[in-house]
This record gives sequence, structure tokens and C-alpha cells, in this order.
Amino acid sequence: MDAMVAVHTKGFSASFWTQQEIGFALGRGVKVISFKYSEDPTGFIGKHQALPRLRKSAEEIATEIDRLLAADRRTADKLSEAKLSVSSFADLVFDDNVPF
Repeated sequence: MDAMVAVHTKGFSASFWTQQEIGFALGRGVKVISFKYSEDPTGFIGKHQALPRLRKSAEEIATEIDRLLAADRRTADKLSEAKLSVSSFADLVFDDNVPF
């Protein structure tokens, strides 16, 4: 994994599995973004502030996550590559000259 978005829903902090996943990501030095849906981050990432949901739309949350990934040296290049791949694929799929 290149990044992890942890969505803190009710029961997230009590799950051994979620805590293990967070610990694994942090141990590998992976960018972890916490998104507070109903619980604050605890355990390994308890000292980090989570993005609040507030009344944000899915598009607004995605834009914020995109901004954070683009600003981090660990994820910026991979994010750019992924966007180029998606753009290239879309150009191919929607090219009127390519028969499908």
C-alpha cells in the first residue's frame, strides 16, 4: 500500500484488526489519513488529528484527501502517475477513432 485512509466509524477503536492495520501501515512508513466519522483516532494514531466529516460531501472529502496525498513526498509521485493513467485510459475509451 502507498497510503491508507482510516475511516473512524463507531467501534473502529475497539477492533483489534483496525489497530493492527494502522500499526502495520505506520511501521512501514506509509501515509495514514484519519477520517473521523464518529470516533476520534486512538491507539497508534491517537496523537494525530483526524479530518472531521462535519457536513462535507463525498466530493469535498475526496478533494481534501487528494490535497493531502499530493502534498506528501511519499505519495505525490504515485498520485500523479495514477492520475495520468486514468486520464490516458479515459482518452482511449472515449476516443471516437478507436473501435470497440
